[in-house]
Amino acid sequence: MNRMHTLPATILVAFGLLLAPAAQAQVYKYKDASGRTVFSDSPPPGVAAEKTAIKSRSVPNSAAAPAKSASEQEQEFNKRRQDAQAKDKEAQEKKAKEQELSKACSDARDSLSALESGQRVAKTAADGSRSLIDDETRAQEIGSIRKRIKENCK
Repeated sequence: MNRMHTLPATILVAFGLLLAPAAQAQVYKYKDASGRTVFSDSPPPGVAAEKTAIKSRSVPNSAAAPAKSASEQEQEFNKRRQDAQAKDKEAQEKKAKEQELSKACSDARDSLSALESGQRVAKTAADGSRSLIDDETRAQEIGSIRKRIKENCK
């Protein structure tokens, strides 16, 4: 009979011990003499302290996510590498187009300068023969080149 009375008492004591850390986890918040906010497990005497609940730290989503396998990591690496190569190729193509446009604009400005200078200008036909252009053709060429420069060149 003595054992029966000790079993509930033992359970009660064990339960009390489990709750003891929770009771000790109380935190007080108050302002010190210099106006700073202070957190403490016990407030100093004569200071109005506010009881504050302790918030548990949550695990970030990235830490909760399962680790990736080596093959998944390799696939991601290869995708990033392919994306970077595609971006580099696109940048090189854009730079080549800009250089081509710059060269075309420079050539057009040189041609316009030559036509506007009044010097004799010859055209070469498909069969290789050369002929001087007349004033009407010169005016048409000047208008055409000015239009191209205005539309395509900065």
